[in-house]
Amino acid sequence: MRAVVMHEPGNVTLGERGEEGIARIKELTDGLGADGVVEAVGNEASFDQALGCVRPGGHLSFVGVPHGVSLDMDRMFFAEVHMFGGPAAVRKYLPTMIDLIYRSEINPGAIFDLVLPLEQAAEGYAAMDERRATKVMLTV
Repeated sequence: MRAVVMHEPGNVTLGERGEEGIARIKELTDGLGADGVVEAVGNEASFDQALGCVRPGGHLSFVGVPHGVSLDMDRMFFAEVHMFGGPAAVRKYLPTMIDLIYRSEINPGAIFDLVLPLEQAAEGYAAMDERRATKVMLTV
């Protein structure tokens, strides 16, 4: 899970995962945890990290269907967080988002840590699988 912490004066992008990622979020929030966390189509490890990063009374949103997640109801109950989620309407918004990025009207952000030409898409997937990259941006 790649974390982007939004606070003044700017954003901090974290690459730590698991317990290290949770500890870093706690460090940045004076031990409290984040007010809100979004888990976007991850797996059980990223969902666990997201739950560990949100403070009691905070909000955990999940977008899309996490892969292979089994829910520990006791842990979720005692975390005392608001949870909600639903499907990611990617097909509806993707053409518009790609156009905005292409015209440089929006910047997809620091979440991408490797940029490759479209012809190297297979290398991008390999880099993410081998943890050499978190998110890959393919360019034309």
